Amino acid sequence: IPATNQIVQEFADLLAVIAAAAADNQITSAESKQIRARWEELKTVTEGFVACCEEGNFGPLKNGAAKRDAAK
Repeated sequence: IPATNQIVQEFADLLAVIAAAAADNQITSAESKQIRARWEELKTVTEGFVACCEEGNFGPLKNGAAKRDAAK
């Protein structure tokens, strides 16, 4: 399912931001804002997926994936 791929990608993006920020053993204010932004995006994507699972309606996932692909 493309939606699960997006969750994995968002998680990977979050880990990349964390790794880059922590590379010098300190986290700046700007880096913490980047981490927070990636975290919020991951939560949003995952919540959308879980809600669709609970409803048994995957139409919104397909529509969201199509919109993201078109924006690229």
